[in-house]
Amino acid sequence: MDEINELKRSGMSIQAISELTGYDRKTIRKYLLKPVVPAYRSRPVSVSKLEPFKPYLSERMQVGIWNAQVLLRELRERNYTGGYTILKDWLKPQRESAQVVAVRRFETPPGKQAQVDWGHIGSLAENGDERKLWGFTITLGYSRMMMAEAATDQKLGTLLRMHETAFRQWGAVPAEILYDRMKTIWTGTDQRGEIIWNAVFLDFARYWGFTPRLCRPYRAQTKGKIESGVKYIRRNFLCGLLGREPASLADFNAELRRWVAEVANQRVHGTTRAQVLIRFDEDQFAMQPVNGRPGYPYRDDELRRVARDAYVSWRGSRYSVPWEYAGKEVWVRECDRDIEVRHGAERIATHAPAARQHQVVTLGEHHEGILLGNRTAGKTLVHIQQAPVVERRPLAAYESLAMTTVERLRTTLSALSLTAIDARLETLLESAAKKEPAYGDFLLEMMSAEADARRQRYLKTRLQLAHLPYVKTFDQFDFAFQPSIDERQIRELRTLRFVHEASNVILLGPPGVGKTHLAVALAESSIQSGQAAYFMTAHDLVTDLGRAYREGRLDRRLRIYLAPKVLVIDEMGYLPLTSSVRRSSSNSSAPAMRGAASFSLPTRATANGVRSSAIRSSPRPSLIVCCITRRQSTYGVKAIGSKNGAKRG
Repeated sequence: MDEINELKRSGMSIQAISELTGYDRKTIRKYLLKPVVPAYRSRPVSVSKLEPFKPYLSERMQVGIWNAQVLLRELRERNYTGGYTILKDWLKPQRESAQVVAVRRFETPPGKQAQVDWGHIGSLAENGDERKLWGFTITLGYSRMMMAEAATDQKLGTLLRMHETAFRQWGAVPAEILYDRMKTIWTGTDQRGEIIWNAVFLDFARYWGFTPRLCRPYRAQTKGKIESGVKYIRRNFLCGLLGREPASLADFNAELRRWVAEVANQRVHGTTRAQVLIRFDEDQFAMQPVNGRPGYPYRDDELRRVARDAYVSWRGSRYSVPWEYAGKEVWVRECDRDIEVRHGAERIATHAPAARQHQVVTLGEHHEGILLGNRTAGKTLVHIQQAPVVERRPLAAYESLAMTTVERLRTTLSALSLTAIDARLETLLESAAKKEPAYGDFLLEMMSAEADARRQRYLKTRLQLAHLPYVKTFDQFDFAFQPSIDERQIRELRTLRFVHEASNVILLGPPGVGKTHLAVALAESSIQSGQAAYFMTAHDLVTDLGRAYREGRLDRRLRIYLAPKVLVIDEMGYLPLTSSVRRSSSNSSAPAMRGAASFSLPTRATANGVRSSAIRSSPRPSLIVCCITRRQSTYGVKAIGSKNGAKRG
């Protein structure tokens, strides 16, 4: 105010004062006419419509509900009058802060685990062709002892050979080895989510006595020790070779082995703060000794069909074979730097590898005496031969003569309903031709294939009839994220002793801590042991029994629920029963369940939110696994899943 008045008294116009101070001319004119200093009041802070619901939103986000549409629907049920944009804008910084997740370091005891991985480390130029160079590394989890070697492929034979090299260097084999999902060791997962291992690799693991394991997909930190090992080779070994690259793959591997022995396994590891070689003594003492065991008998060969011109294709080149084998199937493999071709047990050709792709390698003696055909010079003549008189026979006799042994075998298998052997017949016969097993071993392999297939069909049918919401096992339950659960008690339940003792099992806890996972795992274990199981929610059970009672067929419905050995009742106390369901349950379901001898029994507390009770005599006793959702702790035992250990099942 004083400044404006002073400028006006100095003779400046309102336009000049406006340009000098930056105020509007009307504002300057207003305060020149009425020189009063304005008094400003603080505006009241408005409360967001979302503010009363933020504690509820925090609880839902802790159990994994982050979808704005889902949260908006739940807030509408709680009389939220705000809009979607307010909720979405508030959730955005919450999501960003939640993306930074702490990772728990996982360390293994001595001799427990090794980790394996391949890494691209360069290329190899040979005879004008360039191939990728892959580095194989295997690292012990406790000591970080490393074995590394380079190869030009990642085939199964190469992988098995490098495993055996590591075992012989260490003189021992770890209890388990962790892999990522490389196609040479696993072929996929079945309908239950179980891993389908490569049959040859699984037999190799059993031969050497270790358990293969797969890391979780898209989580490199699951096997972080080996991932760091591959980076360590690139940054410490490969950078030292720049400018003095080896002349061959053999020289490269010799340099790599020397670096591993003199540098990698001699260093003080940055995580353990101990020398690798010193901690390896504990690893070696805890592992299984090799004791001069011979290598796994594996031949890296492939089946090929010989072309009409008596050549067979192998890795982009063509190699000659004796012309008598044209059109026949042969086995081709690399053996001691040579290409070997076999027909059955007979070796029919041996070649040096082609210097480049698309090369034709020929041995002259293979095509000597080949029939090129003859033409008769001169006149064209015809030769007629009188057909002999033959005996007339039934058509069935000719059909039986034309039917091959394999076709007769398939007909017999179909008549005996041995469908699994029929489906794998060609594979079994080819395997028998290669391995030449004893008759008893071959018969045992066929019967085992049929028995396994029938058991899988039985388990699949049982799992479908159980009406499980999903299939989960005890091995998939993460006890590390649920410290309030007594793992020893869960292992005791896994033995299914409560089935033979006719006892109830009750799982207590807040939502999202794994009660349904454990209950489904109990049902799955029961089915695996050959006992029936059935799953349903408490709401559906009471509704169904109430409807059956009103329709006069309660006894028939009860027989359905009393038939399985394990009956899983989920969501006890999770969803409120409607008024109609409560009326029907008070009139019908309570007498029905008393008849089943289930809810009227006193329970005894065991530990960590698991309760069991003895079942009194009933017409056909059922074992009931109840998942009771406890929103507030009012029991005398610890509930499953504390605040710092909650996890969805």
